[in-house]
Amino acid sequence: MQVFLVMRDEEMPAADSLFLRDGFSGGAFLLAPFWLLRHGLWLPLLGYVLAVIGIALLSVGLEGAVILLLALHAFFGLEGQAMRIADLTKRGYAVRSIVAGDELDDAELRYFTDLALAPPRPSPAPWGAPAEGDRP
Repeated sequence: MQVFLVMRDEEMPAADSLFLRDGFSGGAFLLAPFWLLRHGLWLPLLGYVLAVIGIALLSVGLEGAVILLLALHAFFGLEGQAMRIADLTKRGYAVRSIVAGDELDDAELRYFTDLALAPPRPSPAPWGAPAEGDRP
């Protein structure tokens, strides 16, 4: 069972929601710079390039460099989705729900079914106006 975070902007329709799988990212582990480019994570990409340059400048030998690069890629595999969530939050997206499913299709089905069955939210009263159920 996989867990997905559902993110979208306030003005976006629910159909345009983004489903981000929570947990380790194999793509970020195997191909970190390309994964960062694909998701527009420019600052982490700059950090990756600087870290690789720093590893190249160290005198740790080939084995040490491979171990450090594996550790760097493991970091991006473990924290890649958190970086995406932080970037989307800066762009105005918010986590709307957390759903679980065996696959993405199951999670989408569960989310949209719950969304369709949820009662509509009442619009908030204007500031200073009595709330619903308040006496004058």
